[in-house]
Amino acid sequence: MKSHPEKWAVLVDDVVVPMPQRWVKVRVIRDQANVPERFVLIRDHNSPHDVIMHDDQEIDLADGNVFYRSAACNVQPRPVCDAPAKLAFFVDDRWEVTIRPNQKEKSLRGLFDIPDSVDLMRDFESPIDHPIEEGERIDFKDGPVFITRRVEIREITIIVRGRPRKVSGCIISFDEVVALAYSPVRTEAFIVYTVSYSRGPQANPEGDLFRCQSVKIKEGMVFCVTETDKS
Repeated sequence: MKSHPEKWAVLVDDVVVPMPQRWVKVRVIRDQANVPERFVLIRDHNSPHDVIMHDDQEIDLADGNVFYRSAACNVQPRPVCDAPAKLAFFVDDRWEVTIRPNQKEKSLRGLFDIPDSVDLMRDFESPIDHPIEEGERIDFKDGPVFITRRVEIREITIIVRGRPRKVSGCIISFDEVVALAYSPVRTEAFIVYTVSYSRGPQANPEGDLFRCQSVKIKEGMVFCVTETDKS
């Protein structure tokens, strides 16, 4: 069992209802959503065959966490539903519904219109939540509840030509890397600088950096910079 499990929630009639864990009894959802006994809960598949939930069932919220209620007297037995269930992601108590369980950091930001100026973090039952890296894969089954935090300008250490250098922020440009490697930077037309990097974040773990370009950085990222005289 995880020491700090991820948070879970359901959407019932468009109302967010926190849940204690991923696997729950339908009765728990009913009670926490304050659904009267004359109604039944139905899992929303956007289908005429939406799945009727029974109070004594234990269900996996990763199979779908969007529900609505319907008067029990109007509900008739239904065929097996083969449509995908709706999935609700939550960010800062806002919600959006999709049928895609596998997202990328960029696609989830797009779904909620989250700017790059804030960190996106999966919400755990813990005071410590780690930012999701650019390009990181996000699986619904790992928890649908997220929070954001404004990015703080912080100092990190990168390695340039084998020497540790402290920099602020999360992005560095070609010119800034060259300036950290050589002082003074030569400006003659026959002097050429090349920059490559490794141990970068998931979005750009390694590669070459060219003039007028910038790259996202992380603690311990390594830059190799060479100065070539082509005269």
